[in-house]
Amino acid sequence: MRMQALLPLLLVGGVVGLALQQPQSSQAAPHTPAPAAQGLGGYLQGVMGLLNEDPQAAQQGLFGALSTDPDNLNLRQRAMEAALAAGNTAEALRLAKTLPEANLTALAQLLRLADAVAQQDFKAARAHLRQLQVGTPPLPVLGVLDAYLGAAEGHRLNTLVASVQLAHPGWGGQWHAARLRLGANDAAAANALLKSALATAPAALLAAAQLQPLLPAADQAALRTAFTASNPALAPLLSVPTPLASPTLADNTAAALLEFALQVWAEGVPELAQQILNTTTLLPVKEPLLQPLLPYYRALLADSAGQTALATELLTSLARRPDGFGALAKLRLNELQAQGSNAPRTLRAAAAAGRHLAAQYPNQPVFWQSALQLNLAASQYAAAAETATRLLQLLPAEPSGTLPQRQADLYFARGAAYAQAGRSGLAETDLQQAIALDPAHAEALNYLGFLWVDENRNVAEAYTLLKRAHLLAPNNGAITDSVGWAYYRQGDYDTARTYLELAAQQEPGTPEILSHLGDTYFQLGQQAEARKLWQRALELANQGADVPSPDFLQQLQAKVRRGQL
Repeated sequence: MRMQALLPLLLVGGVVGLALQQPQSSQAAPHTPAPAAQGLGGYLQGVMGLLNEDPQAAQQGLFGALSTDPDNLNLRQRAMEAALAAGNTAEALRLAKTLPEANLTALAQLLRLADAVAQQDFKAARAHLRQLQVGTPPLPVLGVLDAYLGAAEGHRLNTLVASVQLAHPGWGGQWHAARLRLGANDAAAANALLKSALATAPAALLAAAQLQPLLPAADQAALRTAFTASNPALAPLLSVPTPLASPTLADNTAAALLEFALQVWAEGVPELAQQILNTTTLLPVKEPLLQPLLPYYRALLADSAGQTALATELLTSLARRPDGFGALAKLRLNELQAQGSNAPRTLRAAAAAGRHLAAQYPNQPVFWQSALQLNLAASQYAAAAETATRLLQLLPAEPSGTLPQRQADLYFARGAAYAQAGRSGLAETDLQQAIALDPAHAEALNYLGFLWVDENRNVAEAYTLLKRAHLLAPNNGAITDSVGWAYYRQGDYDTARTYLELAAQQEPGTPEILSHLGDTYFQLGQQAEARKLWQRALELANQGADVPSPDFLQQLQAKVRRGQL
């Protein structure tokens, strides 16, 4: 079968969050949810919520269990963590404050530390930091928090900067050291540190955004160009330089927690990253850079965790901003609109909004990539091909290790769009170009091979391409289906059945695979089994599953009705 030509929907660049003057308001209104079940029933509901990665359900169930067993410290800890994951930070803090000192988890200590900073209680903040330093591994974030608290207490700046760089090697330590220098109004030293951070990690948004207002206008433009080449998904966030501000302790604490949350997320623990980041909503952040960045990443994590309602709420608020954050919020809202609907009218509206946004930012690849995805989702294949052409034009001219792969992906997407638009010649050229750039591009190998098989052309060469694709991706049901269909076209129905049955196991909800398997059974004289498969394929298609062409439903209906090919 032809694989979907959609590139992965944008996540890193496509999700943004709410930025308000009072960051405490950036979270959903905290509340104690009314439990659906209490006691053991609530506990089981909470555990199921945790297993299903549903923090709202986990919070509701655990609060229900806690209502009948309020002295259970373990239950209180778990309810606190569930509330924090759900963004109910005020309630999480309330529970953290009810835990005895001996039972404070690291997250509870972190909550109470952030609250102490918000209350400007340096003594309490220092006490909670000491407990964290004793009870957890020597994490870089603890050294950073120690330095920021030391700066607020008036300790020697040079010593603090050195301690941060020692505790946190890499670009992150240099970013935090630069923030300490900015707090002392030493912009020149901060400039040098941030340039060093970007030399270490050119795609580091935090360092680029902090450096930009320190540079002359011409250098700011050069910074944006260089950053776009290394991190195009986030480049719009540098479209308007953030005003420079001397950070407060609350700002610096939030910065440390933000960078730590991103590190935890990169290491594959998104729920913990979300909990850490939600802790920052307790802090009265005033820094213009952090005010949008903190909720931006909160929305990013909510979206990736499937918390679509929260992500949509944050994005809708942010979309009112006239800067890059607002533009990326609109981008992701368009994508969510398309993801949540199979209605042609809705998909066309999302695609139109995506094209309009791309036209407003003609040199930003992230908007054109989103427009390409939305065009494909709306079956607007001619427009998708044009958009892919624009993306090819926006690729950097300088050779790099990733350039051939990016080119191959775009030629594949454009070739697939041409094929769907009925322009087989152009499709064939682009797919061959994708394979020339990346001989291991399984999707392009599969698409070109299937195209030839389906049109009964170059069958021997198509078979070779499909076998290569299958060796590269043996668990991909779409490719397995293509190999089976090639055998079907050659009249080898027994071998076709072997591959098509495997494809149906790999992707049981795909109408085209079931249709192909039904065709094969019919040829083998198993008419009753064939009709069952066609009927199941028709049901799935009517329920909104992907189909290869507009006339696929009519073809299936004819097979079911007449019981013949």
